[in-house]
Amino acid sequence: MPTAQVKDPTPAAVREAADLLRAGEAIICPSDANYGIAVDPFNRRAVETCFQIKKRSGNKPLTLFIAEPEDWKRYGWAENAKLVDVLADLYWPGPLNIVVAKRPEAPDLSLDAVETISIACHANSVIHDLIRAFGGPVAIVNIGCKIPNSSG
Repeated sequence: MPTAQVKDPTPAAVREAADLLRAGEAIICPSDANYGIAVDPFNRRAVETCFQIKKRSGNKPLTLFIAEPEDWKRYGWAENAKLVDVLADLYWPGPLNIVVAKRPEAPDLSLDAVETISIACHANSVIHDLIRAFGGPVAIVNIGCKIPNSSG
C-alpha cells in the first residue's frame, strides 16, 4: 500500500499528482470549500476505487471538475443551455455544481446507470493547475474536510 504524503502544491508536486492520476491512482486535493478524492474520470478502475475508498453508494455519481466554464458542453447538455451558460457566467469559477444530461462521450462517474452528470468549475488554483497538468477534467468526491479559513 502506498504511503500517503502531504505536499505543498508546487508545480513539481502538481505534475507528480497528475502523473499519479494518469497511473490510475487516487489523490486528495482541495476544491473551493473541501478536500476531495480525485481520480481520472475515464479510468473505470480508478472510479471504482474512489467509490471503495469513500464507501459511497454506487448510485451517487462523482463530480466532474473542469478548468474552463464553457467545457461543460463537452460532457453535458441541457434543453435550456442558455440558462446554464448564464449560471456558468455568473458563478464560475466558483463553488457551484450543475447537474445536466450526460453526453454519450462523458465519463461514467457512478457504478449504476445514470443519465445525468454533475459538473463543477471551482476557483481553487490548485484544482485548475491539476486539471491543466493532467490534460483534462478530473472526477472528485468530497471527503467532508473543510479547508481552514486562511484569515486566521
